[in-house]
Amino acid sequence: MTALMALNWLLPVGIFAGFDSETQKLLAIAVIGGLITVTISTLLVFPLVFIRAYEKKHSKLDE
Repeated sequence: MTALMALNWLLPVGIFAGFDSETQKLLAIAVIGGLITVTISTLLVFPLVFIRAYEKKHSKLDE
């Protein structure tokens, strides 16, 4: 939810270029990319890693 609100604020800054906003635009694009990457890894990658580790641990115990 926090990442969505940050994206909601940063998206217009990253898309629209105003006078003397080149630094803000580049920073906004970098932050948007980081938020998207972290959100995807938190929701998809980390749970898959934990599931694999859990299955591996419990398959050794069953043998």
